[in-house]
Amino acid sequence: MNNGNMDKYFFVLGRYPEISLAEIQTVLKKNNLEFSTDFHSLEIAVFSLPSSTDLSKIFHSLGGSIKFGKVLGEVSYDEKETAFLEFLEYSYLKANILPASIRKVHFGISVYDGGSPKEIISRLIGNLKDFNNTIKENLKSANIPSGYLKIKERSLSSVAVVKNELINKGFELILMALAQNLLIGKTLAVQDFSAFAKRDMLRPAKDKKSGILPVKLARIMVNLLPVTPRILLDPFCGSGTILMEAALLGIKNLIASDISERAVSDTRKNMDWVFKQENLDKSGFKTDFRIIDARNLDNLIGNGKADAIVTEPFLGPPFYRQPDEFQSRKILSGLIPLYSQSLNIFHKILTSGGNIVMVFPFIQSRGKNIFMDKKIINPSQFKIWSSLLYSSQGQFVGRELVILSKI
Repeated sequence: MNNGNMDKYFFVLGRYPEISLAEIQTVLKKNNLEFSTDFHSLEIAVFSLPSSTDLSKIFHSLGGSIKFGKVLGEVSYDEKETAFLEFLEYSYLKANILPASIRKVHFGISVYDGGSPKEIISRLIGNLKDFNNTIKENLKSANIPSGYLKIKERSLSSVAVVKNELINKGFELILMALAQNLLIGKTLAVQDFSAFAKRDMLRPAKDKKSGILPVKLARIMVNLLPVTPRILLDPFCGSGTILMEAALLGIKNLIASDISERAVSDTRKNMDWVFKQENLDKSGFKTDFRIIDARNLDNLIGNGKADAIVTEPFLGPPFYRQPDEFQSRKILSGLIPLYSQSLNIFHKILTSGGNIVMVFPFIQSRGKNIFMDKKIINPSQFKIWSSLLYSSQGQFVGRELVILSKI
């Protein structure tokens, strides 16, 4: 634990803020960092963290956060506007924000809602042009040419930040409108969206008919494990998405299995591809690929062999129209034997205290979500830590991420 000075840092959360927040908190704990969650909304989360910590590596390990940066200060809405404008003065910019040795500075300002009154957000958006021009004029007075990014919305995309080199050759100023005060921050890093897209689109083997687990979600699922495992198993490996992300997070001992011969073959191809693409030393990893029904794994792997299981089992058939409640319950009921029997086997395979992050399907049926009955999780076998919902627009089957520990 670090008992030194603390600074405030912000994370811009992804489309599923509850999942993003849980991932950040879990990863910070696994890194043995002393921290407090000072604030979170649907868009941002603010943490107090040791000032001496290099958080960039931790941020880039996440799958659910869009931006990361340092909180520079705050202004109460009761204060005069001059208190805020001090953050835009050249002396402050030079000391805290401007990059070194850049002839021309490109910059941008983004506004995020932290639960402020609507009129505050509207006022900030209405004043963005004036704020940009004030910064431009203050830089001009110091003989520094500059240009700012004009945006239609109230925040810059990660693509815009990267494309315009704002992290290294400019800056993005972040205005976080909370209920009582405005936080001012500087972006230090943005998600490596191109790397995620590359693994999503360019991996050699994909089975669209069976459904594809999103790469970012696979990364999040591995990160949601309360303890970094020595041996990780995915017993419904599909095309190996979870195993790829686990390898990139530094987990060296990986077991993949599936009842489908094609799935195991696809996983082999994708793992070989990611080792090559990411320049990972394959000899430093131990991989084991098995074609087997998950309900028979204990006969092959043995008891107490895996520290963690991260997996997405069969979620049911695809829907081409929204099902009614009766259809939804019938489909989920039909999946219960697979899930229940698999969990019994997982309990045997896991080491004492081992963890599971597992997808359970839920069905969006005409205004309500229909969930699989969690009574299939034996309370004498597993403790349920939490569940988090993930659903894509236009799809009727959602994912409930259930986090379990073996008792």
